Parts: sequence; structure tokens; C-alpha cells
Amino acid sequence: MKLENPFLIRGYAGPEYFCDRETETAQLVAAIANGRDVTLVAPRRYGKTGLIQNAFCELEASHATVYIDIFSIDNLTAFVQTFSSAIVGTKATLKDTFDYIAASGRKIVIAIDEFQQIREFPEKGVEALLRSYIQFAPNAHFIFAGSKKHMMDEMFVSPKGPFYQSTQLMALGPIAEESYSDFAEKFFRKAGRSFDKVAFSHIYGRFEGITWYVQMVLNRIWSSGAGLESAAQVDATVTEIVEGADLFYYDLLRSQTMTEQAILKAIGREGPVKAISAAEFISRNSLPAASTVRSAMSSLKERDLVYLTEDGYVVYDRFFGLWLAGK
Repeated sequence: MKLENPFLIRGYAGPEYFCDRETETAQLVAAIANGRDVTLVAPRRYGKTGLIQNAFCELEASHATVYIDIFSIDNLTAFVQTFSSAIVGTKATLKDTFDYIAASGRKIVIAIDEFQQIREFPEKGVEALLRSYIQFAPNAHFIFAGSKKHMMDEMFVSPKGPFYQSTQLMALGPIAEESYSDFAEKFFRKAGRSFDKVAFSHIYGRFEGITWYVQMVLNRIWSSGAGLESAAQVDATVTEIVEGADLFYYDLLRSQTMTEQAILKAIGREGPVKAISAAEFISRNSLPAASTVRSAMSSLKERDLVYLTEDGYVVYDRFFGLWLAGK
């Protein structure tokens, strides 16, 4: 399928429109082909889903493939209904679904995205329940993908968890800049458009190589009919994207408590912040007492509004962070 715009911001359209991840794809395919389940961890928007679909492309000749996103599921009953419908085609019990998998005799790989969500279910013992079925399904292999590392670690790395040492662990980082640049340049050059490597490096640097943001900027520039020409063009495109979401971001900010609003604005202005409760940061941004800041930060982290990187805390949605920097 030939796409009007080759820079996808959702979905998967085949290997031609999928950038690099050759090593990660090979690791994922090899693990499944050799009977190993996989735990795949990366923040949202790094391209986990695309990687899974790319691996499925290589596995589908030998395996049935099923992808399930449980981000919006909040209880065991809804999970079982979604899980069974994806595999059996109708609603069934967990036992009947695994019996169906076993009776089919065919190898199947099942990817469950945002798997840490099962820890939010009100029912107790969900992890142990799933593990009890999975360990007796030799023809089924699983990719457990998640975006909250601390929760995925508790499930798969902690000796206390039912899934401890049951999978191959994979962490997904940004695509290498050179590979990403070559991928983007191929489409621009093929269409007879200019491509400035310095301008691409500017996109990559502004968004730390995070796939979704790089794709969004490239998608907008491509849709304008222009080539990738300069850093100034990139900045103008980013400004257009951020300003276009003004009403949404305004409502999002107003839905937080006053302390949470102040913290978000401070992080947006200062970029990565290593010590949120440090006296200097609190004083500089006129924040309340450190204990109040820590409590508000806990809520912001839980709701994925802020995220801890190696360099410090950032606003999870980088465009939202840029919008906040101007407030």
C-alpha cells in the first residue's frame, strides 16, 4: 500500500514505512521462535506497537498473531472478555480461551500492550491467575509490553512476582539518529524534495529521538508539500502544532490542582528537573512546602503527566511541556 504521507503517527503499514529497529525486531522474533516469552518496556510513544507489528510480519508465516491493548481496561471481567474475543472471536471464560488455544494445535503469539494495567484491577491475584494458565499453554507465547517501568519491574523482575524470571527482558530506547535520518531522507529524496540533515538533527534533538514526536513533525512538514529545509522551519512547525492544541492544553492544565499546575509550569519552563523537592527549585518557582510538592508529584506521575528520565523529571507530553513553557 502506497501512502500519501510516509510518516505515520499511528498504525503500521508494513516494513517500508517502519524505521530501523532491525536489531530489536530480530531479538523479538528470535525469542518467540525459540519459545521465550518477552517483556518489552518503553515509555509511550517510543514505538512499541510498531515494533510488535513489525515482528508479527515476520512471524505470521509460522504463528497466528494477536495484539491486545488493555490501557483502557479497568477490571478482570473486561480483560477476559477482550482477551477471549480477540482469540476465540466470541466472549468466553479464561479457561475456555486457553483450552481453545491448546486444542487449535497451532503456534500463536499474543501481545498484550500496557500489561501493567492488570495491577490496577480491583480483583486480587490476577497476575498469579494468568501465570497459572500461561505456563500450561506450550503452543502460546506472549509479549508483555508496558510503559510504566517501575510496575513492569515489580511484575517481572521482583522475586515476589508470579512472572519472575519467566520472560526475556527487552527495553526500547530511541532509534539511532543516523538511521532515522537515512529513513526520512529516502522519502524526501524519492519525491524530489530537499532534505537538510542539520534540520533533521534539530527535530531529533528537540524531542530526544522519541518516535512519535519526530514522526509528527515530519508528517506536518511533508503534508505542506515542502522539503525539510531548516531548523527555523522545524521550529515554526512545532509552534503550529503546539498552538493548535491550545484549547485542549488549557483545559488539561485547569483540571489539575493549583499545586499541580504550578509544578507542571515549572517543569515546562526549566526542562528536566532532577530534584523536584529541592529548596532552590521550590523557592525559584514559588511552590508550597516540599511535602506538598512530593504529594502532588506522586499524583502527576501516577497519571502520566510527568515522567522521570535519566536527566530528571519532564512533562510526559513534550508538546504540552512546550506549551507550558510559554505560560
